[in-house]
Amino acid sequence: MLRSLVGSEMCIRDRLGGGLMDLLPYIPIGRRNALSRFEIAMRAGCSERTVRSAIAGINETGRAKVIADPVIGGYYIPKFPEDAAYYHAYMAL
Repeated sequence: MLRSLVGSEMCIRDRLGGGLMDLLPYIPIGRRNALSRFEIAMRAGCSERTVRSAIAGINETGRAKVIADPVIGGYYIPKFPEDAAYYHAYMAL
């Protein structure tokens, strides 16, 4: 049934109790595991717009810091030592 949802129906399914869908479980840990917004949307079964909004919500609430890396074209949560330089550069923006 979920595969048949489109347009406004998909937007309704993307919401959880009036709030944003919790995508934190779909955001990879570490730059080497970064995923594009499209890949996260496909895995979570939601729209790319929902991914963008959910990531903004995660960052605003402080639940985690999700970084968008334009070099590798993906999102990730920095955790590994090699992520430190990218994290500090992102935070300096």
